[in-house]
Amino acid sequence: MTEARILAYLDHLPDGVTELYAHPAMGGDGRPQSYPSFEEYRGLVSPAVRDKVAALGLHPLTFKAAFPA
Repeated sequence: MTEARILAYLDHLPDGVTELYAHPAMGGDGRPQSYPSFEEYRGLVSPAVRDKVAALGLHPLTFKAAFPA
């Protein structure tokens, strides 16, 4: 789930709630545990992704907030 992939998906979201599933991971020393995990982390914290989410009027929230018990 890289920055480029997230940006592309944002252009095609259906109406309603959409879950973005990722496994970002950093080691205990703050370094990436593996290349794919670090790329997912970078995509999730990307200023370009944040800007596009805002431009599209999307409202990120946690799963618990979307579907309270």
